[in-house]
Amino acid sequence: MEQQTVSIAKAGITTTLNTRTTLMAAANPAWGRYDKKRTPAENINLPAALLSRFDILWLMLDEVGVVVCVC
Repeated sequence: MEQQTVSIAKAGITTTLNTRTTLMAAANPAWGRYDKKRTPAENINLPAALLSRFDILWLMLDEVGVVVCVC
């Protein structure tokens, strides 16, 4: 992906094509809950070599709140 090309050799034809790829991935926190004291890389627990291939890390956090019922 760093060269932004893909090489294909099939049926006696060898060629190199330009690539334009969009990739979206989702991951759950490593310990079941997102810990705001840890970095995103620590929470996701994926190798740095893999995380560095993404241009954007977008966090969607579900905040835990207390529901109070006044009856």
